[in-house]
Amino acid sequence: MGFLLRFLIISTTGLFVLPAITCTSFAESPELRVAVNEIEPFVKKQPDGTYSGFDIELVKLLGKKLSFTPVFVTHDLRGLLDSVASRKVGFGIAGLSITAEREERLDFSQRYLDSGLGILIRSNIETSARQFLSGLMTPTTFRLLAGFVLMTFFFGVLLYMVERGQPEINDKAFPGLFEAAWLTWATATTVGFGDKTPATWRGRVVVSVAGFVGIAYFGLIAGHVASIMTAERLTSQVVSTSDLIGQSVAVVQGSTSERIARNLGMSGFAVKNFDEAVLNLEAGRVKAVLFDLPVLRNYLASRPESGLALIGDPLVKEYYGIALPDNSPWTEKVNLALLSFEEDGTLEALRGKYFGIE
Repeated sequence: MGFLLRFLIISTTGLFVLPAITCTSFAESPELRVAVNEIEPFVKKQPDGTYSGFDIELVKLLGKKLSFTPVFVTHDLRGLLDSVASRKVGFGIAGLSITAEREERLDFSQRYLDSGLGILIRSNIETSARQFLSGLMTPTTFRLLAGFVLMTFFFGVLLYMVERGQPEINDKAFPGLFEAAWLTWATATTVGFGDKTPATWRGRVVVSVAGFVGIAYFGLIAGHVASIMTAERLTSQVVSTSDLIGQSVAVVQGSTSERIARNLGMSGFAVKNFDEAVLNLEAGRVKAVLFDLPVLRNYLASRPESGLALIGDPLVKEYYGIALPDNSPWTEKVNLALLSFEEDGTLEALRGKYFGIE
């Protein structure tokens, strides 16, 4: 009887205790969907499907602090913001700038990183032979060359008419016309006759006029070539923000750089992500990339041979925060956790690890 009673007590206790342990375990670490956008050094998806980066480490710290297990869901920037606004995820993070426009449809945590926008350009642009030749292939160049040929032919015929039969010009049309044209060309190009001179005063007049016209023509040609080289150099080099006014600049769709480029008078070339922006810059389809400074600096640090460079000072001061659905129950919890990370040095250490800043 005593054995049976003890068995019933233990069995009954187990029925209540075991479910409680399971529920407590689940309550302490529920899964929470977190929207991310792959952009280094904030979010990087590894070949094995795991994630790394500044924002990933921050989310994992939040998970430990707030007792949830993050499940990362990848989106592009617009998809990330939409998924947060529609409450398909608990929150979104990917180097997101806190803006008034985004605050109209989302909640944001307090800032966890100060940032700004920078300009990335090609630093190894030079006037190549191919670019120079393409610049020469213009109607103006062909008109100048055609005019010089006609001038040589015109004065050559005149010189033949007044000098034929003389020692330097054969009386026959061929090679007389050829000799006269050659002597005209030699004079027009300032080479001169050398030891050959016209025998008549009329011939001297013709070659004198041809010489002056030739000098004028070569001045026009030299000025045209110089203008091509100058224009090529000016259009290929960017040294400040003002050089990009009216120029095509790559910006990521939905990012703050899209709006800033428009406000600064640049022609925004919208792309889906940062990698696509860089590809367009390297291909010469845009003059620069306008994007977040931490991303640009990380890209240059990891690819020193890229031939790209930053110019100027940060354009706009920005602050990164975590995007949450409007009136989310997680907002206050996340803010308190971030505040504690700021106070105990956790965020300072994380910033130092990825950006060398405090």
